[in-house]
Amino acid sequence: MLHVSSLSFDSSVAQLFHPFSQGACVVLIKINFSIDDVRDIIEVVQRHRVSVIELTPSLLNRVNPSDVVPPVRLVYVSGETCPLNVAKIWSQKVPTYNLYGSTETSIYTHVARLLPDHMRVMIGRSLPNTLCYILDDQMRPVFIGVVGKLWIGGTAPARGYRNREDLTKSKFIDNTFHPHDGGMIFNTGDLARWQSDGQIEYLSHQDTQFKYHDNRIELDEIERCILDLKNSHNTQFSPQEAAVIVYNNDENAKESKQIYLCAYVTPTSVDLVKLKQRVNILLPSFMCPTYFITLDRLPLTNNGKINRNALSNLPIVDLTKSKNKPQKYQQTIQRKIHEIWCFLLKLDFVDPEESFFDIGGNSLLYLKLIGTIQKQFFAGRLSSLQPLIESWFDTTNIYAQTILIENSLKKNQIICRDRQICATKRRLRAHIKTLRSAHSPTMRIIKPTSRKSSTIFNFSPNNNLLDYPQVNIHLVFQQLFFK
Repeated sequence: MLHVSSLSFDSSVAQLFHPFSQGACVVLIKINFSIDDVRDIIEVVQRHRVSVIELTPSLLNRVNPSDVVPPVRLVYVSGETCPLNVAKIWSQKVPTYNLYGSTETSIYTHVARLLPDHMRVMIGRSLPNTLCYILDDQMRPVFIGVVGKLWIGGTAPARGYRNREDLTKSKFIDNTFHPHDGGMIFNTGDLARWQSDGQIEYLSHQDTQFKYHDNRIELDEIERCILDLKNSHNTQFSPQEAAVIVYNNDENAKESKQIYLCAYVTPTSVDLVKLKQRVNILLPSFMCPTYFITLDRLPLTNNGKINRNALSNLPIVDLTKSKNKPQKYQQTIQRKIHEIWCFLLKLDFVDPEESFFDIGGNSLLYLKLIGTIQKQFFAGRLSSLQPLIESWFDTTNIYAQTILIENSLKKNQIICRDRQICATKRRLRAHIKTLRSAHSPTMRIIKPTSRKSSTIFNFSPNNNLLDYPQVNIHLVFQQLFFK
């Protein structure tokens, strides 16, 4: 059996004593082995004719089965959630088993045979002397198909954490379901559900489940959706690897709401635009990653798992966004809208054709954007002339919002001008009526057109003021002359 894991990793114990208990040989990987270079694994397997290997799904996904089969006759996958595409590829070539467990439960507690026709990856049934419970938040067993927390009992759980009584009490409790055993049950922190055939389907760990834009989502589910596209006939959006992390662009805010989902996929030849379009069809909008980034390969830890901390430190350069260089906005309205967008989204530049919801915006933040824009452009104006809320949600980029605001302002100006013209005409009628009653021969109204010139309109008592189209809102009473 090939020994790849670091000695500080729990699976290294199984990789040593499992073959020893069967009288088999253990082949140690070389000391300067690079976890990112699977050629070392292939070379050792072929040189020493290794028949059994145990790798993480991330590492196994980088190995071509034809390079190690034969001599490999049995494959174990452990340490991470096994993607369906990895299970299908390897189970077609060699017997493949999915192992589940944790350090606190003596490494492995469940095992499942993976088959090519399976539509889900199971963790299978409990090993001998192991008890398994799926409980709800009130510590009650759930029915088949209902999601609950996975607890492990029997002889597998440890006695607790050394010198950590507080942590021990939070993770280990007395087994009230089988009190005669006098043992403990351990909270794995994993979400799972029973299947009708008695197997257990692992869903996700609680650490990968969080509240995002008031919706509870699971990062594992998004990754599975992306990797399922690998089986598509269109290779333009067939990623080999995928990892979704939570990205926060406001490092100073401990509880900032400006968080985004960022999807890293390999290889770099993946068409991110088409991939994003496909994912947006398969997933609800609140689960669609904001950023899609390609890498040559995903970084791995020394244990062969995806190094998510390393991914979070990488710069965000989303190739699905516009590649145009930031340009200054020429129009005043566009420039003001752009400033509001950047302030709310905490960005330096926003492409005018980019949708608000594609760059990290959400419905609550969009309502705040609408309120800010209306306060900026429509303060003191008639509320009935402001754009309807439906119009705002049909215009989710800066270009469309600029047109919407310009049209609303023009409509506002026209209606306000007409109302003021009517008011002015009413006042003029009142003056004309007064002048007529006084038998005034002529009335002169001066309309200033510049600082040094003016236009004089002469009205006799028999003239109708409405016959003069030049008399509008700009007409001002400067002086009345009587001849």
